[in-house]
Amino acid sequence: MVMAEPPSATRETRTVARSGGAAAGRGIALIALAVAIGVLLLSKGLDDGGLFAVDSTSPAVATPVDDETELADPSPTSVVVEAPVPTTVVAPVARNPAEVKIFVVNGNGVAGIAKANVDALKPAGYNVLAPGNTTERPAATMVYFADGWQLEAFGVAGSLGIPSEQVALWPDPAPFDPNTATVVVVLGADGLGVQPS
Repeated sequence: MVMAEPPSATRETRTVARSGGAAAGRGIALIALAVAIGVLLLSKGLDDGGLFAVDSTSPAVATPVDDETELADPSPTSVVVEAPVPTTVVAPVARNPAEVKIFVVNGNGVAGIAKANVDALKPAGYNVLAPGNTTERPAATMVYFADGWQLEAFGVAGSLGIPSEQVALWPDPAPFDPNTATVVVVLGADGLGVQPS
């Protein structure tokens, strides 16, 4: 003999079955919505200039956002990362050679070497002073510059075949009389610079 379930038990079973089915349907709908949002965010983030585009020329800036008005996120630590505005950097330009006053000093004792270097600089348009001599015999040829004349000193060194490692701000006090020059070439025992013919 089969016993029938009481009517209240059948109603309970149906209610539980219906609520379980509705919860599963809501769960599937939420997962589908999350996947759609994720796909949308990824497609926007992978495009040039998309949601997550960052300019590599400067660091990103994190800006706090009022989470109640701008984001639906209830967390108090919400931030929006803004792409920074690119900046233009202007590289310094060397002055006209006629503005560069150069004094060449013979420090290696080879007769005529200072004049040979003066003569090599004139065709480039440099304002070259009369050459000088020093009784000191430095081991290395150096191109010294007054404060603010570094680019011009590198240009002078390049014209004479002197490596950039041998270009420096002249010390205070200078081991030479700069003779109103902005760049001073001290020819040393290493034989760099233009040799007399």
